[in-house]
Amino acid sequence: MVEPTGFFCENFSSIFAVELLVKYLILLLMFILPLSSHARGKTWVTTEYQFDSRDFNTLNFTGFSALPKGFSVWGFVDFEAAKGASERESDLATNFLEIDLRTPRYKGLGVILEVNSQSGSKNDLGRAGLYYLPKYDWLDRINLFLFFKAFPIETDGEGGQFSFAWDLKFPGLLQGRLSAGGFVDWNFKSGSSKTTHVVTDTQIRCRIAGNLAFLVEFRKNEFLASKESGTAVGLKYKF
Repeated sequence: MVEPTGFFCENFSSIFAVELLVKYLILLLMFILPLSSHARGKTWVTTEYQFDSRDFNTLNFTGFSALPKGFSVWGFVDFEAAKGASERESDLATNFLEIDLRTPRYKGLGVILEVNSQSGSKNDLGRAGLYYLPKYDWLDRINLFLFFKAFPIETDGEGGQFSFAWDLKFPGLLQGRLSAGGFVDWNFKSGSSKTTHVVTDTQIRCRIAGNLAFLVEFRKNEFLASKESGTAVGLKYKF
């Protein structure tokens, strides 16, 4: 087999650097949006660093911001070492970006457009669908947040996704320091096998001081050929 030499290696490195720069710029935008007078008080940004039992670490940034006319944007970026690599790599070896643009809601329903971008060539994907954000008094009483989104349309021309996210606070435990949350993604006609793959995280958090929390996260990713499930521990900070 012919090994790639100078020109190809340099160009691959350049492409990866540009890709990483674009994602950093998008991430920076997520931080700038909260500074606008319209979004002030209607936004949040968090960062996490986690150690996974499968021998890779995760650096995560997640953010939400209100936009004019009832629109909003939510997204996250994960930077990780390559999963299953024979030798330990940099935590920035791979990256995954997801951003949602959401329209105003009518009775909890709205239109949602999503962009996914993953390290490597031809790994970008666009989605279009609906989201549902229920608002009921009983949810407020038990401090439970629920969010649903469904994407029947993808730019690859096949497949789809249904996703469910939740967050629960326990104000009566440990002086309100304890909370939990997570998500489940069902990806239809996905991967090389064109079957359904599930990706899910469940996170338990305990606030240490101020906006800093210790977390334990239980993970499963059926896109991984081996070691689908793992447990991570780390820290989370909310700006």
